[in-house]
Amino acid sequence: MITKLYQHFSIALQAATFAFNQSYRNGRTIEEILGFTDELTGIPNRKAFDAERNNIHVFETFILIDVDNLKLINDSFGHLFGDSILKSCAQILMQSTEKVGKSYRFGGDEFALIVPQCWVKSVRLNIANRIKEDGRFTVSMGISPPCGAEGFTEEIFNAAEIELYKAKNRLKESGPQLSNFKNIKEQLYAEGKMYDGNSRIMPPGVKLTSSAA
Repeated sequence: MITKLYQHFSIALQAATFAFNQSYRNGRTIEEILGFTDELTGIPNRKAFDAERNNIHVFETFILIDVDNLKLINDSFGHLFGDSILKSCAQILMQSTEKVGKSYRFGGDEFALIVPQCWVKSVRLNIANRIKEDGRFTVSMGISPPCGAEGFTEEIFNAAEIELYKAKNRLKESGPQLSNFKNIKEQLYAEGKMYDGNSRIMPPGVKLTSSAA
């Protein structure tokens, strides 16, 4: 358990350090940096994206990303576990774009990336491999056409949003990825927690009473 807490703290610290260094190089004050950082994951937030959208260049691609079934994960395993999923996702996105693009958390289960068109395929593969290695969640993506000479526009945002909706609809048609929930349950058992059958996570030896349920 202590090892897991240390890992989550380390992820948040790395993400916050990366976001701070990027913002500091851009000449922002400490107050601005804190306002542009997502509190949960430590990566830049929607406010940071809005401040930087005019710096998005030609041939850069906008990608919207949703963590799949986050509400179901929260309802089944608790919001603290759901938060750990969001932190891991942010870390994966940050690591996958660190040298070639930027990652942001827009809020809830939604993230965004800015990646040069020539790197999109490589970044997608990197993200897919890291998420597969994690084994606890999947994501859906909506990828825009590359920006033109006019830079980032509402049309670019809408194009990514439409593609994301298509991906989410395909997910709904196929149903939840039950293998991910099996992996979650196995991990929780390994950490000394139990899945009690009533969509709650309980410590070993503790059962819900009818009144508590």
